[in-house]
Amino acid sequence: MRTMTLAMSMAFLAACGGEPGHQGTARKSSQAPVSPDVQSVSAMVMPELELRDGSEVTGKVTWKGAALKPKKLKMGADPYCEGANTSPMNEETVVSEAGDVQWAFVYVSNPPAGKFEAPKEAVVIDQAGCVYKPHVFGIMAGQTLKIKNSDDTNHNIHAMGTLNPEFNMSQPRKGMENDKSFTTPEVGLMIKCDVHPWMKAWANVMTHPFFAVSGADGAFKIAGLPAGKYKVTIWHEALDGAKEVEVEVDGKAPKAGVNFELNAKKEKK
Repeated sequence: MRTMTLAMSMAFLAACGGEPGHQGTARKSSQAPVSPDVQSVSAMVMPELELRDGSEVTGKVTWKGAALKPKKLKMGADPYCEGANTSPMNEETVVSEAGDVQWAFVYVSNPPAGKFEAPKEAVVIDQAGCVYKPHVFGIMAGQTLKIKNSDDTNHNIHAMGTLNPEFNMSQPRKGMENDKSFTTPEVGLMIKCDVHPWMKAWANVMTHPFFAVSGADGAFKIAGLPAGKYKVTIWHEALDGAKEVEVEVDGKAPKAGVNFELNAKKEKK
């Protein structure tokens, strides 16, 4: 038995450019199979869960092109935010000097048959320093999303799903928490704050646990895959991530080298 550790504190360090890729697992139930279509719609950040069997698929996300300079967020509209976050950086494109891409969502778009139970542990998204932490995350349908406000200023969280119902609620006081959940598979579900327009995060809703978010070193790991042939697909909010890689695993040995090289997104004519 192997154990996969996804402590939320590590996830938040990653939001500041700290840790490598994150991934989640859930126990498979014996209920009838389902086959959600998540590919047609253009994070996982979870607490520690047991990984009983299966192969690990590892890889890296890199940027192809000239170096991308980090952009600083302008928070002057709210004096509290400007004082609470002394180095606010735009996380839309986080690319290291070596070309490693953080915050890419990588997932299996043809998951194994079966219904996978959503973990009882919540995925946490925090509003701290007037930014969302983490910036990108995965969550299973039906799993609790715990929304926190760690700032001493008013925030609201506005989930603007295409396939999931929209919600918009205020958290005017520090320490407030609310629980929400999503019901339908959806990749690239935007969350924003209407009070602070620079605040954005991206949820990715799955009905299976085979997904990950690339870390500061561009690395990711998807664990627990049973034997079979799979399509590993990537999504990124700002870079060209409409790509997939086919991989075959035996359900036991690791499979490495499932790498993605991203380019600038092409403008629509």
